[in-house]
Amino acid sequence: MLAKGTVKKRWCNNFVIMSTIVAIKEEAVDIGAAAFTTSLNFLSNTLFSVDFADYESNASQEVIEIISGVVGIIAKPNLSDFFPMLRAIDPQGIRRKTNFYFGKFDEIIGLTRKREIPCLFEENDLLEVLQNSKKKRNLEYISDSILVQDFFLAAFEATSSTVEWAIADLLRNPEKREKARSEIREVVGQHKLVQESDILALPYLKAIVKETFRLHPPVTTVSRYYEADVEIDRDSSLWSNPESFVPERLLDSEIDVKGQHFELLPFGTGRRICPGIPLGDRMVHLMVASFLHTFDWKLDARMRPEDMDMKEKLGITMHKAHSSVIHPKPPLRVNFHYL
Repeated sequence: MLAKGTVKKRWCNNFVIMSTIVAIKEEAVDIGAAAFTTSLNFLSNTLFSVDFADYESNASQEVIEIISGVVGIIAKPNLSDFFPMLRAIDPQGIRRKTNFYFGKFDEIIGLTRKREIPCLFEENDLLEVLQNSKKKRNLEYISDSILVQDFFLAAFEATSSTVEWAIADLLRNPEKREKARSEIREVVGQHKLVQESDILALPYLKAIVKETFRLHPPVTTVSRYYEADVEIDRDSSLWSNPESFVPERLLDSEIDVKGQHFELLPFGTGRRICPGIPLGDRMVHLMVASFLHTFDWKLDARMRPEDMDMKEKLGITMHKAHSSVIHPKPPLRVNFHYL
């Protein structure tokens, strides 16, 4: 029972409430920060059954800084890897920062592991699964914290960056954004929140997510040896207008992201395919749909869609170099009875 419906409903509720307050105050929203916090809470609930972050609480800022620090330090090139004689000196301070951030992250995981109150459901989250498997089968793992770190960081980075890119591309293409919102309203209605069960009935939304994966694959390089650069997702012999955001090209296509079609391999294929595809795919669809359905997002009045900064920043995954700041218009008439 890893990704329970109650988890999805809870973070959707939190997001709607936060955005309602922001809309009433007529404040701007950093879409990258919103995607970051929402992804962080979704995954921390799935893995640990706790919220790691709050949209406005100062108490959660330290946790956010730790997670950001871990992600940033992993992605930073280390001179010591190229010049081993520098390892003792650690000129960039990467080893010291790595020990600090991962030590703090281990403390967070350690606190969630020490549960004095048992969960209502057996195997309630991933940490519970690992602990119960050890007890039942007497298995030895490398380390709970190492496994959880791997699951958490990989899923979190890919999800938050993909959601940010999807929203940015839709803001840059207002007609496609309105088409997606119309589809969601027709299927879900104006008085309810998007549920996971609605996704199957939203083909244009699914095409948007696949097109986002094509234009902005989470991991853009490979660790194996290769002789020449390959641009599968933007190969002009495979895709017409490969640099353009055109979800319609995938609307009636059988191409998916699960490693069976070599034109689109955001998660790899074969034995080394990303094991988190089912969870990540559901998260991205549900988050993008919730962002679109709950509010009408607008750019700053002085910003034209075509002038948006779409530069990329290399890290563990390919994020936007500069987050988009948007304004939520007054909320739709969502019936909070359904929250």
